[in-house]
Amino acid sequence: MLPDPEKIVSSAEQEFSKDIQAQDAGSLKEIAEQANHYANLVGKIADEYTDYIRDNSRYDFVTEEVRKATLVGVLADKDTLFKTIRNQAYINPGRLAQDDGKDMEAFLFFNDAFRLSSFSCSEGKNKCLRYQAEQYMKKLLGLEGDSYVHWQK
Repeated sequence: MLPDPEKIVSSAEQEFSKDIQAQDAGSLKEIAEQANHYANLVGKIADEYTDYIRDNSRYDFVTEEVRKATLVGVLADKDTLFKTIRNQAYINPGRLAQDDGKDMEAFLFFNDAFRLSSFSCSEGKNKCLRYQAEQYMKKLLGLEGDSYVHWQK
């Protein structure tokens, strides 16, 4: 069955609007799975556009025309939205597990958000789930040191 994007967004908004302690780990896992599934399906189309643009990168006139397709932007926006939902839905049960003293379980949830997120935090660390997940992991492991945020000239 295809995931319902509106249902995913509404479920995520409802769950994320609650205080972290009131969030349900089972619901968060379901939201993460559904958001990931939807993002992967969107990616099937987006990947073809990306591959075509990469394969024809020597021909600016071709890539410019392909980029004019409004679907390219729609795909990127949907991909970002559902991956963000997925990653937040991994961080939150990690926080719940950590609060319950289940540090290894928490680490694994944080690691999922970390490894599945974009590595560069172009909008800054406050809006970056990869950075947040890394901070939780560092704290659990007792590690210190500055984390990478974003390359700048």
